[in-house]
Amino acid sequence: MSSLALKLIAVTTMLIDHLGYALAPMMPEPLASLAPAMRLVGRLAMPLFCFLIAEGYFHTRSPRRYLMRLSLFALLSEIPYDLLFARGPLEFSSQNVFFTLALALAAIWLYDHFEARGLSVASLLSLLTCAALCELLHTDYGAFGVLFTFVFYRFRGQPAARVAAFLTADAVFFLYSLFSRRYGLEWSLFLACAAFALIPISLYNGEKGGAGRHDRLRQWFFYAFYPAHLLLLSVLAALRPRW
Repeated sequence: MSSLALKLIAVTTMLIDHLGYALAPMMPEPLASLAPAMRLVGRLAMPLFCFLIAEGYFHTRSPRRYLMRLSLFALLSEIPYDLLFARGPLEFSSQNVFFTLALALAAIWLYDHFEARGLSVASLLSLLTCAALCELLHTDYGAFGVLFTFVFYRFRGQPAARVAAFLTADAVFFLYSLFSRRYGLEWSLFLACAAFALIPISLYNGEKGGAGRHDRLRQWFFYAFYPAHLLLLSVLAALRPRW
């Protein structure tokens, strides 16, 4: 399975999740009853995105430009994200997932930088700092996103160790979320379902997929899909009383 296939699975499951969130209240029964299942399907998306960030780090020519792209779309996505999930622009109680992914990339980049120089304490501190920033800023998935990305970075090329590390991290986060004011039972169920993302990840063949001449176009499509679909769904949700 190529990285293109993983990206398509990630954006499709994310879209299903957000459709369940945004449109279920306006759907007639029995369609509305599908919303919880749609949201659970969406749990596959985040581990896939984390895996793709880790893989992207190893393939990019410039981690700096990669980080700048993620940061740019984090800013561009914030208003659409707030419109959908907070019903208004620039609501700062939570931030969109591009902030999480940007900090996850920064974490493994810094970790790699310090490890290469034998500065193990600094590498660990950089990882924990990025995870803590996600929690302080209340980014989507918070520290989970950073540490899942680190697992995929650290155990790249070691399928058995990667599965064991991911399931261990997932189990720890599952227990933590049970007793967390921020996350709670719903997030515990979400995290339990996230483990199923290991199935398509295990099928990854290291290939890009698709025609090489369209690489740049596809790259920008996947970046732009996130804010574009959030904006569209927020408009549809705002029209709800008229339906």
